[in-house]
Amino acid sequence: MATCWRRQSVIFTFLLALPPQAFIYWCVSPCSDTTPPELRLFSPAKVNLMLSVHGRRNDGFHALTSLVAPLDFGDYLTIREAESHDQLLCSDPRVPIGDKNLILQAATAFRSACGRAPYFLFELEKHIPMQAGLGGGSSNAAVALRGMNQWMGH
Repeated sequence: MATCWRRQSVIFTFLLALPPQAFIYWCVSPCSDTTPPELRLFSPAKVNLMLSVHGRRNDGFHALTSLVAPLDFGDYLTIREAESHDQLLCSDPRVPIGDKNLILQAATAFRSACGRAPYFLFELEKHIPMQAGLGGGSSNAAVALRGMNQWMGH
């Protein structure tokens, strides 16, 4: 039986203030025989209805309280298994596709938390404007985590 745990906000500080449907349960297990050839997932934009920044935590980040509302508008993330490393392709050439991207950071953290997981190819169809305050990056990372978890059979 797989061992499951809730995501840790200390590890995934970039995932604070996500829409409720983005919260993820993590499981460690091998991929099942029913793993699809790809997953295409909606990554909603979100607006902060309320944000309160509290004191600094021991890890240097600040504690947050936030109330967000997901929108019907957003990006789409397609996930496939990759051979040797995680890779991100994006329809918008302005989006950074290297290690600083939250999707790839989420994939690295996912593999570290699971102890083992396949590598993934992520294709981001970008519709949420960058740096518009609509939470595109954090939503994309949350959906990537949900998709990888689903890929692992959970």
